[in-house]
Amino acid sequence: MRPRYYLTLWLLACLLWAALWLAVLPWPPGWPLVILAAWLTADAGSYCFHVVLDHHLRAERSEMARGFQAHHQDGAAITREPLPETLAAVVSPVLPVWLLAASLAAAGWLPAWLALYGCVLGLGVGFGQVFHRWAHLERPGPLVAWAQRLGLVVAPRAHAAHHAPPVGTAYAIVCGWSNPLFDALALDRCLSALLARLGWPRVA
Repeated sequence: MRPRYYLTLWLLACLLWAALWLAVLPWPPGWPLVILAAWLTADAGSYCFHVVLDHHLRAERSEMARGFQAHHQDGAAITREPLPETLAAVVSPVLPVWLLAASLAAAGWLPAWLALYGCVLGLGVGFGQVFHRWAHLERPGPLVAWAQRLGLVVAPRAHAAHHAPPVGTAYAIVCGWSNPLFDALALDRCLSALLARLGWPRVA
């Protein structure tokens, strides 16, 4: 499927979730905490997945890994590619799961808190590469710059540490909140050691 079709379907899925929360689903007690937990989960997941893409997948076998690894030679390349291409690589596996979750929520088969968690988690994962793209823009626009200053999405200064040699820190690309803790724990090295033990050695 062409990238622009994924963009269209993703935006329609976003509208579907918005309609569910406006007209169908009840907001659970403590919903701000649910949103916060989901956003943190998306950020933490982006850290771990970024480690895998950068170091444990061969570029010739994975288009996404090839893009992430080439990104270290030309960080601004992500800002030059069309937005549908930026979204498509991540959205293509996420979209079916997100639509299934929306269907289950609409049918009342998911608790409200779990539906909200899944909705926000899907937003974070699906738009993670867009936030990553914004972190490389010289002039991201006032609204994006405001979100970056508040830490709602990853900021250029926070992400710049990932591209400073030697590469091995600041892998999170959703909001970057995970970076200080995971970097202090050397999670990238711990995760790489675990993957090597499981037969998935470091290749880059």
